[in-house]
Amino acid sequence: MIYDQTYKAYQWTTFACDIDDKFYSYFPNQCADGGRAEGWLRHNEHRIYLRLYVFVDSVLSRHNNGKLGFKDPIIIWSDWYQKRFSIHPGKNRIVLKMLLPEVRMVGWIMDNSPVNTRKKYNNIFNNIQPLVRGKDNNRQVKWQTQHRTVGGEDQYHMALLNDTYLGNREHDTLERREKWEELCKHRGFACWTDRFYYNIGNPQAAYKFDNVAGIYQVFLHHFFDYPFDKWETHYFQEI
Repeated sequence: MIYDQTYKAYQWTTFACDIDDKFYSYFPNQCADGGRAEGWLRHNEHRIYLRLYVFVDSVLSRHNNGKLGFKDPIIIWSDWYQKRFSIHPGKNRIVLKMLLPEVRMVGWIMDNSPVNTRKKYNNIFNNIQPLVRGKDNNRQVKWQTQHRTVGGEDQYHMALLNDTYLGNREHDTLERREKWEELCKHRGFACWTDRFYYNIGNPQAAYKFDNVAGIYQVFLHHFFDYPFDKWETHYFQEI
């Protein structure tokens, strides 16, 4: 180990871009499908109200009121020299955005490679813009670390401190809870992959899901009246 004052792991080139078709063109098959449905269904069995209804309804409410539908930017951890990037947090958001392209979303690129200007990304993502800064030409961005050990003991993930928590009172309102309870009396579907998992609401049909995107498509159809023909590709099969 040696001290190297030129090693600046703490320094990031950070700027904004639009999340649109060009962004999705870098995904395999141009599709951010969210991965296999099994893990999502297991993990969110007791959080469907928050993970699906509150999430989707809050995004659409903001969009329909002329605001930025996705309130928080997704963080794009990128390396211009290696020509690769990943997303964290926000994988569910990019799935929903892919299915609702009319709802605007912004991303923040974080690149700690030797790139020192956003201009390098002009032909990679659309609408490259600097972060809005104050009169002193500064922007204070607060971060949090969360213990997320995977295959080790001391691993942490970084996320914006003010990232939306769907369980707070701004989103988890009495009005939403009452509407969700009423909807569940008359709407819903059964969730399958290689086996039956559970029902969401009062099942009017049953579906086998290929991936997380399929869950969102069916939920948008049954609880928000989106027609299935909105999407050229369906990530589910009715059974």
